[in-house]
Amino acid sequence: MGAATMYFGIKFETDTEELYHQVHFEQKFPEIESRSMFVSLSAVGDYERAPPGYRAVTISTHVRTEDFTMDRKSGEYKDYKQRIEDILIGKFNDAFHHYGIADIKEIHTGTPLTFERFTGRHRGSVGGIPWKAWQPIWKRIGSRLPLDNMFLVGDTALPGQGLAGVSLSAIHFSNTYTDRTKGC
Repeated sequence: MGAATMYFGIKFETDTEELYHQVHFEQKFPEIESRSMFVSLSAVGDYERAPPGYRAVTISTHVRTEDFTMDRKSGEYKDYKQRIEDILIGKFNDAFHHYGIADIKEIHTGTPLTFERFTGRHRGSVGGIPWKAWQPIWKRIGSRLPLDNMFLVGDTALPGQGLAGVSLSAIHFSNTYTDRTKGC
């Protein structure tokens, strides 16, 4: 699984104090794997992340890494990336229009090719193991491996991303290791 991300500055006519928003789409888009996007806003008055009067916005959604086999300098890639930008900005505008969008500045977009370039992850995959509702939790990989004293830790071991995914993975490893040293 990969991610498409957007980062930009926004100026609202009427501000919101809420920082985190999950925006759901009615229709499915061929360029986007999920039917939602996660939107984070910087706090009002956070001038380290955005200039006075603006808020920093981060948008993320899931995309298929296999859709990004083209060269990142190619016209095909630029067109595909632009379609994703248009969808995400359109859905952002739909969800936040009631705050009065006065200005959007400095749009930067990331794709699996961006993540591959900057993180070195194969095909730019992010977010760990995708959650599958039909897959029982006890059949997930977790931190255990079939080799003695070798464990997985990080977002490759449990679903989730960022600090939460890595932290939960470390806790899971710690519990697993403690059980093994106790002979469980």
